[in-house]
Amino acid sequence: MKKFVEGLAVLRVLRHPALLRLWLAQVIYLSVQFTASYAMIVLITNETHSAVMVGLVIIALSLPLVLFGAPAGALVDRLDRRTVLWVSNVVRALATLLFVLALLLSPHQYIFIYILAFF
Repeated sequence: MKKFVEGLAVLRVLRHPALLRLWLAQVIYLSVQFTASYAMIVLITNETHSAVMVGLVIIALSLPLVLFGAPAGALVDRLDRRTVLWVSNVVRALATLLFVLALLLSPHQYIFIYILAFF
């Protein structure tokens, strides 16, 4: 019963339009991010048939979280949250554009996939 009541508290928070938009943006971003990560793994798997190359993609996707997660969290707490959201969204859009361009211009150059996966 307690979990049900906590669930209702979340619904009350989501009644605020700004928080609802923020939550929806996060849901969309995470869906796209996980889809892109899965697509990178599938692409490398289909192209190379190498467990090592697939492992490198997974490492490239995971390593930034391990290396920069805690310091970035401490830094973000000191900065203006709106600015951080805007800058991070612009950087994500640029990274996505670079990924698409890299795949269009040289689809068999896997180094670009690894760099962008890390980025």
